[in-house]
Amino acid sequence: MQNLARGGLNADAVRALLTADNVEFAAGLDLLDTSNTFVADISDDFDGGSITHDSFAQVAGDCSLKITRELVWGKDRVRPWMTVSDGVNTVRFDQGVFVMTTPDEKRGEDPITYSVTGYDLCHLLQDDIGDTYVVASGTTYLQAVRDVLTASGVGSTALLAGDMGSTTLPYTMVWA
Repeated sequence: MQNLARGGLNADAVRALLTADNVEFAAGLDLLDTSNTFVADISDDFDGGSITHDSFAQVAGDCSLKITRELVWGKDRVRPWMTVSDGVNTVRFDQGVFVMTTPDEKRGEDPITYSVTGYDLCHLLQDDIGDTYVVASGTTYLQAVRDVLTASGVGSTALLAGDMGSTTLPYTMVWA
């Protein structure tokens, strides 16, 4: 969950902005690389969409977007965002990072509109990491999780509770 304080405003000021009578909303889209580093603001190529989260789904977050820019489908990542403004203060809320799948295309339009589904970064954890995965004895559990995330290509920092960070695997573990 994101911290409510942002844009130089404390949490109470953001709450006041969100409940003000005269707020305006805007949406945009950032293009990210496979390390989740900002590449470009592609809001001019963003034609709307929706984001859903379902805690019971295999991948909890997904989005359906309309984009008029061709991306490297399956590799490029996007970060939809919204701003809320009262004319004096504006705050931005990032809506997650999504890997875009192969889109449906409306050919004959200029520019072409791509209707595309994206999934949050947990989607990348569904792929196998080689034929066999081995974690050597003596590796800490937290390091083993970090190594799996790195091998998966998620490209994101994992924030893990560290109270058992020094606990090690008592023997080598192998997954076929």
